[in-house]
Formats: sequence, C-alpha cells, structure tokens
Amino acid sequence: MKKLMLRSALLFSFNGWAEDSVYIRGEMICTIKDQVVLTMRDGKSERYGSIEGGFTIGDKATFAYEITDSDIGVIVFHDTEDKDSKKDTLFLGLYEPKTALDLGSVIVVDSFSKADNLYVSEDMFDARYENTRLSLQRYFKNDWNGIVTNTVSGLSMTSTLDCRQQINQYENYLQRLRELTTRGN
Repeated sequence: MKKLMLRSALLFSFNGWAEDSVYIRGEMICTIKDQVVLTMRDGKSERYGSIEGGFTIGDKATFAYEITDSDIGVIVFHDTEDKDSKKDTLFLGLYEPKTALDLGSVIVVDSFSKADNLYVSEDMFDARYENTRLSLQRYFKNDWNGIVTNTVSGLSMTSTLDCRQQINQYENYLQRLRELTTRGN
C-alpha cells in the first residue's frame, strides 16, 4: 500500500498536478536489453526471462527525474493505459531535497526514511530505494546505460537498460541539486 501511495504521488507530480512547484523535470526513453528473473521456493532455484505479463526484452520504459519544492522524484515506468498490466514500474524513489550534500564529484540525497540514497554526478545516476536499485552511467553525450535490480522475498529481477534523453534536463537537474546542497567535508 505504501508503494502504491508513493507511486501515485510521484505520478501526480510528474503529470503536472504540482506544475507551479516544478523546478526541473527530464525524461529518458529506455529499452530493456536483457533481463533475468530468479526465484527460490522450497529449496529450488528457477530462472526466467520475465515475470508473466511484465516487462520483456525489447520493451520501452520511461525514466523520469524531477525536482519540486518538496521532493526529488525518480521513476522508471511503462506508459500504458492497461490497468491490469504488470508493466507499470521498474523503479520508484522519493528523496528529500534538504538532505542534499555536495561531496565534490558526487551529490548525495537521502530518502525521506533516511534508509535509501540518491547519488548523482555528471556521468552517473545511482538511486536506491527500498528493495530496488537503479544505476545508470552516461557513455556518450546523451546516451546512458545501466541496470535496475528489484529484490523481494524469494524473487530477484535484474534488467539492463539502454537510454536516450527524451526531455534533456540533466545538466539543469544537476545544477539545481548543487544549489540545494550543503558542502560536505
């Protein structure tokens, strides 16, 4: 239920519900290049290429990043009208701007729970939230690649992504993060 409420809050924000407070918003379109799902049940391990009805190799996902007055949101989702689709979210994170810390080459931001972090630099975007990690690296101008890993009891799913900027606000996003930070020692 907590994830559903968090996802709803981010989607409202990403869809312009809080338009007046949005500072920076950008998007990348990502292609799932490979995927492995591992399960462990009753002492037996099984390997799959996807979760039934979920993301598969070749699917497109949108990676959106946003800074508002009150939060920093990160989401990787499948833009679909099918309410029964399991292809909804690969990653979802919400971070607190006032915790941003500039360590020189990287900016670190805590989640509201303080248990997870967002690490951002010129060529790296690494977000951890609950049981999920999104790690992207820039490999050429506006081209990024990376890995999303989701782990819950008895199941782990790892997807590789190749991403292109759709709405390129990354430099503005990074600059705004720097403006929000306190300088680390």
